[in-house]
Amino acid sequence: MNSLKPNKIFRNFRWNVAALCGVFLFFSGVSSALGEIVAITHKKNSLSSLTVLDLKKMYQGEKLQWDNGEAVKLFLPRSNCEEMEFVIKKIFRFKSQVQIAKYYIKATLQRKWAKLPETANGTTDSISKVAHNAGGIAFIDLSKVKNNENIKLINVVSIEGL
Repeated sequence: MNSLKPNKIFRNFRWNVAALCGVFLFFSGVSSALGEIVAITHKKNSLSSLTVLDLKKMYQGEKLQWDNGEAVKLFLPRSNCEEMEFVIKKIFRFKSQVQIAKYYIKATLQRKWAKLPETANGTTDSISKVAHNAGGIAFIDLSKVKNNENIKLINVVSIEGL
């Protein structure tokens, strides 16, 4: 009977180590992937940076205009991409895209939104949409952008506690 106890302890230890490794890999992957996501705006936008709180206000319909009076035109990333993970985790502070969908459905029913954000289908589409909309803003993976004179990269400033 004593010989079974070490096996049980060893089995539990293996599962705990495996679980910790999985958690470590998950969080290290998220931070490195999310660290390369940047906001883009139309090239004539005068801003050089926005806080996460500014972006949250935009994407939740609380900030509808840029400082120059131009209407904010929101573009959401397509499903299941690093850019959408950034929006889910950093902007909305949600756990899943389903929560974003529920938020926008509820906001629509409450008539908070005249027009919902449009979905951009990848980096090229995000760049194109923002370049053709003076008030446009979207998120892209910085590593996928080559010098593009039609958009402006915006520094996203994270404030601790948000």
